Amino acid sequence: MGNKNKERARGWMIIAALNGFMVVGMGAYGAHGLSGQADYLVDSFNTGVQYQMWHGLALMGVAWMVQQTGNLYIRLSGAAFTLGNITFSGTLYVFGMTGDVPFQGAAPAGGMILMAGWALLAFGSWRERGRD
Repeated sequence: MGNKNKERARGWMIIAALNGFMVVGMGAYGAHGLSGQADYLVDSFNTGVQYQMWHGLALMGVAWMVQQTGNLYIRLSGAAFTLGNITFSGTLYVFGMTGDVPFQGAAPAGGMILMAGWALLAFGSWRERGRD
């Protein structure tokens, strides 16, 4: 079971690292490439950057916990953080760059998926109590 958990953890760490790579680029674009855009568009874009960064860090925690436990709910939380980042932050990126919402309700749905990720992380951690 240890090697399987290690491989799964490596996958989550790769996703976390790619997320970090992307968020630095998006942050730089938001700081330099959106000059001339209305403040509310830049603010929306930067909200996407902040949420993506925090959830990228959460993915690092998921990688560590998966290596320790292999818990299914913790792995599902990583999937929710990834999908939520794409949906929530991606929508805010498009909105900040174009002023158009790509899909009505996508950002709130992405936010709910991120919340589900935190709930899954809490539940998976709770299930691991006393298994040491």
